[in-house]
Amino acid sequence: MGWDPPKDYETQKQNGFDAVSAYAIGTQVKTFAELVQDIEQRSWQSWQRATGAGIRYIPLVTTGWDKEPRKENPVSWELDHDYHKQPFFPSQAKPVEIAQHLQHALEFVDAHPDVCESQAIIIYAWNEHDEGGWLAPTWQKDGGVDNRRLEAIRSVLRQKPE
Repeated sequence: MGWDPPKDYETQKQNGFDAVSAYAIGTQVKTFAELVQDIEQRSWQSWQRATGAGIRYIPLVTTGWDKEPRKENPVSWELDHDYHKQPFFPSQAKPVEIAQHLQHALEFVDAHPDVCESQAIIIYAWNEHDEGGWLAPTWQKDGGVDNRRLEAIRSVLRQKPE
């Protein structure tokens, strides 16, 4: 996983990997919509380069980027990361925004079978609550379970023919 598909692929195919992707992409925008736009433009430009280079790629779908909890309680392997100086992070994703981003990625996979041979995507993240993106259910103030993010994703995946 990296951020430059042609370079990453050249390195990793020697290690037996047959596709590349990105784990997460941080940015200094203020809204989740801007984060998605940034990722789709930057990553999808990379995907276009991957298409021209015959590289197998697995697209990234983000669920957010808010490292504030890690600024307050840093983990040892990230003590000197740039985000510790970041004054703000993108707003929390609305379920519908995650679903739209997922839909765009699925459309990209369908439109580029030569690059997306695996017909897979990476959704970051399932349970990274301290990195700002998550799909795992959380508690609501009334004690109920908030699974709206998972339900939004399910609504997109249910539309996809098997």
